[in-house]
Amino acid sequence: MDVSFIVPARNEEGYIEKTLKSIKSQKTKLKTELIVVDGMSKDKTAKIAKKYAKVIVQKTKGIADARNIGAKKAKGKLLIFIDADTTLAPDYLKKVWAYMNSKKDVVAITAMMKFDSLRWYERIGVWLMDAMIQFWSKFGKGRLTGVNTVVWRSAFEKVKGFPNVHSEDIAFTRNIQKLGRTEYFMDTYTISSSRRFHTDRGFILYYILRDFVTFIEMSRFRKKKVVKTVEKKLAKRTKYKEIR
Repeated sequence: MDVSFIVPARNEEGYIEKTLKSIKSQKTKLKTELIVVDGMSKDKTAKIAKKYAKVIVQKTKGIADARNIGAKKAKGKLLIFIDADTTLAPDYLKKVWAYMNSKKDVVAITAMMKFDSLRWYERIGVWLMDAMIQFWSKFGKGRLTGVNTVVWRSAFEKVKGFPNVHSEDIAFTRNIQKLGRTEYFMDTYTISSSRRFHTDRGFILYYILRDFVTFIEMSRFRKKKVVKTVEKKLAKRTKYKEIR
């Protein structure tokens, strides 16, 4: 098996079909598989997913665990993690497969991220985020995001998957950068729902705090009393708001 697509989902009946169709419509001669890890959805997510993918039921909680469960069942040399509200450009698989095979020092990438509808000030925020990721990418330190992450299976297994921390994608990025370059790939893209921007006014602050808590969680100074106190207080404010 060449490529395994892994889609974690929970109560995503309004989005997941479009996502899965975009994956299945990728034109390729590669051997691929599509796995949906369903977090015991209460809607029609699993029913819809079964039309397009192998569905695995996640009996635990957390996005990191969902991705890791999917990876354990996957058979592909290349693992591609896609959020359930994210569609792929028609050339996504062709481009990322070619790039990963041409760059032997690159262990993982995130393709350019777009959103379906943003207000002007939200576009500024996304532009700044992209600019920062692009900057660090030049040094092989590009951040990998949960929206779409492409990684060699061998590297994924060496770092034991996504850590069970507040911002699992940041933690995963830091771990896998020990093995090689991580980059923000600009030759193709994904499009994600903007719903979080529109439904949660504290969305940006929420994720900044989550990232900060994750930094503390992974810090060698974590055991110090003051740091642990800060971590505990911030963790209460950044408890994962599950929408999937």
